[in-house]
Amino acid sequence: MLKAVAETRLLRSLARCLAVTVIAILQAHAAGGAPLRVSDLRVASDAGIELHLRNKHPAAQDKFLAERIVLFVHGATFPSSSTFDVDLPGGSWMDYVAQRGYDVYALDIRGYGGSTRPSRKAGRPRTPPFFYLAKALIKYSAPLPPGSRN
Repeated sequence: MLKAVAETRLLRSLARCLAVTVIAILQAHAAGGAPLRVSDLRVASDAGIELHLRNKHPAAQDKFLAERIVLFVHGATFPSSSTFDVDLPGGSWMDYVAQRGYDVYALDIRGYGGSTRPSRKAGRPRTPPFFYLAKALIKYSAPLPPGSRN
């Protein structure tokens, strides 16, 4: 009799595990598992400085309205990849937004992540770093020739 009770408990436990696994798979599929296109771009900023810009968007889509474009900019501690593009169960924040039809960008400020670091010889910049960010964004926001995006 004890053996039958143990087998019943084991079967119930396995059934629960199976149910949780199926629910997780269905939730991941419902979240929009559309394939994404990923591009890592370099944007010239100041002399000798290039900013890293990661782009993710649905692979089947190449054109987006302005209101469907998102730019993530990290804070002063971690680069954008460790803030917005961490591969967690269910995907990253960038994946979540891109799979819902958005053109998503994540920018590394100079000196962080994939962006180049200013040389120590240059000393502190005379203007705030945001100036360089704005300058790079203005340059990058110009229309790109067809086929140059990826």
